Order: sequence, then C-alpha cells, then structure tokens
Amino acid sequence: MALRFLADHCISNSIVQALRDANHEVLRLKDLLPVESSDAIVIAKVQEIDAILLSFL
Repeated sequence: MALRFLADHCISNSIVQALRDANHEVLRLKDLLPVESSDAIVIAKVQEIDAILLSFL
C-alpha cells in the first residue's frame, strides 16, 4: 500500500528518495508552500492533500 507524504524542508533528499524507491508518493513542502509558512498553514495543507507530514524537530 503506497502512502502519500509531505516532506518538510528539513527532511533529507536521501529519506525522500528511499520512500520514493519504496513506491510511496513524497511531495516537498517547498514545492507547495513558501518555506516560512506557519505550522497552521502546513497542517491545513497536509489535511487538504491527505498526506502524512514528515518533519524533524
């Protein structure tokens, strides 16, 4: 079962590629929203596109 992820700017290319190699859909936050978007906007986008947010504290 393929999953859809939204990768925050702090997620490395290697993680994105590993997920894509496993046939998951990985979208980049920077491709959908300005990097400085608030957490509330990012969460709203994740819900809108029905994805799992990948981030690193």
